[in-house]
Amino acid sequence: MIARSLFAALVASLLMVAACEDDPSKPGPSPAAGAGGACEPMTCKDQGIDCGEVDNGCGEMLRCGDACGSGGQGGGATQCAPAEPTTAPARTARRARSVGFSGTSEAYSELFTLACQNMSECVEACEKVGGQEAMCAASECLPNGAGSSDCVPAPIWDNLESIQVEDAALEDMTQIVLVSTPYSDVMIVDQFELEVPEHATVSGLTVEILRAGDENVADDSIKIVKSGRIGGAERALPDAWTSQLGWVSYGGKDDLWGETWTAAELNAEDFGVALSAAYALPAGNTRAYLDQVRVTVHYSVTCE
Repeated sequence: MIARSLFAALVASLLMVAACEDDPSKPGPSPAAGAGGACEPMTCKDQGIDCGEVDNGCGEMLRCGDACGSGGQGGGATQCAPAEPTTAPARTARRARSVGFSGTSEAYSELFTLACQNMSECVEACEKVGGQEAMCAASECLPNGAGSSDCVPAPIWDNLESIQVEDAALEDMTQIVLVSTPYSDVMIVDQFELEVPEHATVSGLTVEILRAGDENVADDSIKIVKSGRIGGAERALPDAWTSQLGWVSYGGKDDLWGETWTAAELNAEDFGVALSAAYALPAGNTRAYLDQVRVTVHYSVTCE
């Protein structure tokens, strides 16, 4: 009698298992199961999942990609819910260079010592030591007060290596002597070493410049540099530079500077800022000082 009851219970259990296997609403064996029924866990790549949380096929959850870790919240197996707007930490430029002159400071200084008969001699000498066409074309051949004439090249940015550090004295900063000339030397600062997350949706860029100037200094141009090329959006301000060193902001959290951006473009070492200063008077000269340039990226993280 006992044996007959056990046999009936066994049959009932087998029927229940068969019913579950036939029910399409019940999960079947893991597709990752290998030979003999042993579970072989799948990676995010195996499943074509870029971000979010997903089962590895063996009952364990995988964290795919870094989007959620950058501010989003889990929003399903393959996506992250949109994160709140955030900002990448402000980073300062580590490199500065003159667009108009690629030669050495010594070579530029030597141009002032060249005797000349006409301007074309100064232009030719300038181009031989690294001057670009527009910069060299602004050279002059001027009387030196001793009965002859010397070359006077167009002003360019100097002390470029100082952009890497915060200087205590104006004379140690990156600087330029400004005169009344059609040519304004453009300086590009880059190598910001930004760390924008891969899945970031960029909403704006804030550029800040720590600067000061003697009398009659103003912005000539402030533009963004994308993939090594100067952009078209102009952000120069009309206000004169003050003699007191201070930070001045350009752009903002909703300003893309006329561009669309990927994290890779912003994190690249050739992302930068192009700037030039102007002298507001028709005669004489003045001096502009630039200590540091920093960039803040405003973004949110989404993963579709």
